[in-house]
Amino acid sequence: MEFGASVVVGATLANNFGPVLGSAEKKIGALGKVVERARLGKKVSGDVVRLGSALEGLRQRQRAVGGASAFLGREIRRAEQAFAAATRRAREHGIQIGRAAEAHRQFSKELARSEA
Repeated sequence: MEFGASVVVGATLANNFGPVLGSAEKKIGALGKVVERARLGKKVSGDVVRLGSALEGLRQRQRAVGGASAFLGREIRRAEQAFAAATRRAREHGIQIGRAAEAHRQFSKELARSEA
């Protein structure tokens, strides 16, 4: 008799909780997508900010030496290429280049809220 009651109770609970669990799984999946988007956005926007700052620093050093450093010239070209690639990736993810620092802060806040 105990086994029969367990089957009936289990079947009843499965019917009642099935939709709830399915809904929870969907919400968890959606949250995972939001977190992944925020992580990617934070990385991409951070790359733009970091590489833009590095490029500007190299340009300032080149100006300080009167543009006479071939080494700095090569480094600037490499930094320009890396920055161009980062800005392309940022645009692909809908990040405005002039607002990359702001986007980076927003993605960081999103991540902090979702991981808390």
